Amino acid sequence: MYLNKKMLRDMWKYKMQFAAILLTAFLSVFIYSGIMGLYDTMKNSADQWLVDSNTANIWINGTAITDDDLASVKKLDCVKDTQAETVLSASLKNSDKDGQVTLVVNDKINLSQPKIISGDKYDSNKDGIWLYEYFAEEHNIKVGDTITLTCLGKEIKLKVNGLILSPMYLHYTGSSTSLLPDRMRYGYGIVSEKCLEKHLPVSSIRNQIEIKLDNENMSQEDISKLREDTEDILGSRFSGFRDRSDFVGISVYYEMTNSIKSMAIMFSAVFMLLSLLTINSTMQRMIETQRTQIGILKAMGCSDRLIRVHYSLCGLVISLIGAVIGLVVAPFTLMKMLIDVEKSYYSLYEWPIEICTSAIIIAIAIVLCCTLTSALSTSSGIRYMPAETMREKAPKPNRKPIVKRIPFLWKILSYDWQWAFRENAKNRKRTIIGIISVAGSMMLLMAGFGMSDSLSHANVEVYGSQYTYGSKIVFSQS
Repeated sequence: MYLNKKMLRDMWKYKMQFAAILLTAFLSVFIYSGIMGLYDTMKNSADQWLVDSNTANIWINGTAITDDDLASVKKLDCVKDTQAETVLSASLKNSDKDGQVTLVVNDKINLSQPKIISGDKYDSNKDGIWLYEYFAEEHNIKVGDTITLTCLGKEIKLKVNGLILSPMYLHYTGSSTSLLPDRMRYGYGIVSEKCLEKHLPVSSIRNQIEIKLDNENMSQEDISKLREDTEDILGSRFSGFRDRSDFVGISVYYEMTNSIKSMAIMFSAVFMLLSLLTINSTMQRMIETQRTQIGILKAMGCSDRLIRVHYSLCGLVISLIGAVIGLVVAPFTLMKMLIDVEKSYYSLYEWPIEICTSAIIIAIAIVLCCTLTSALSTSSGIRYMPAETMREKAPKPNRKPIVKRIPFLWKILSYDWQWAFRENAKNRKRTIIGIISVAGSMMLLMAGFGMSDSLSHANVEVYGSQYTYGSKIVFSQS
């Protein structure tokens, strides 16, 4: 009981140091839990959606694809299912808000099935279009409205039967020259072949095949062989082959999730290291100042194990409080804020707030490391006999600063600078903590401001040097 009261008094006496430990432990778990929670939400939701929607693994582009071509591709080894479709470009005329719409024309949607957000279920016998939800919101288009599109040089009027999100377009920019999504300018929609033939009297112009593989984890050699086989089937009509790793609508999304994971690990590691160094420094300083008290406790019969546990509880309690607060607060603050930001760039139909299980493991690891560090820091105070422990500790010998080994440089330094170098050499751990703290802060600042400057520079480089045109003309296939 007495030792518990002593622990609380010690914590209050060194409240600023323990507050720093609590803050770094909190930030470690808070940042990791928030960013890693975003990673789990984005990856798990997308993975599940790709499975539920039976999304294709391979996309083959060509011209005048026939039913025989589709049947030949379906007979290939490792091919589970296929789907042929027409992908066309159309322009929207909507008062002063014009836009470009990618039309996906198909009757049977057995692969890459879109999520109906509102409106009617997809029906190939029904005239009209199922439009990209966010594009419709930007243009104030609702279910039941009629829109005017210009496709293959002809204006057509289509009723909006529903609003959708497609698993093929988790990240949709609409143009190969666009770095970020522009939901006002670019959208997509699905129409049936009957609807296309009704409004555009053209023969079959199917130009894309979607393929679902038997094995989701095919080797690169098997994928290369599949490409050669499909190229042989289509011959000169073959124009492209993409899998999920280079299909922009999916690959960019997963590249971003991997970047988010790396950021979570990097930032949390910095704060975790700071918390360990801070608690080591704090506990060693406390042991040195309470050397006489430790000697008295040993003389009264307290075992070394009991004294070690007593001081270890300081690290355990403080780090546990910080870690628990970080775990509880992060999902509803940092994670929610990051999800709101990512919603403007990526198209998931649901963004659940999930408790990151790995964050719980990280929190436990931080608490254990802080507790272990506290326990190890007491070794210097309990290794001696009680009588020797109660004596004043002999002062440490001064360490010679590195700068002092350069005589001409040492002589030109003022007394203040010489004193600063001596103190740093004497207290190397505190110096290391300061260096890591400043380095970590600068890393975060450079990452924040540097990312903004890099994007601005990339934008100027792309649209100022590489793409110097003011307008672009797209010719119809006719």
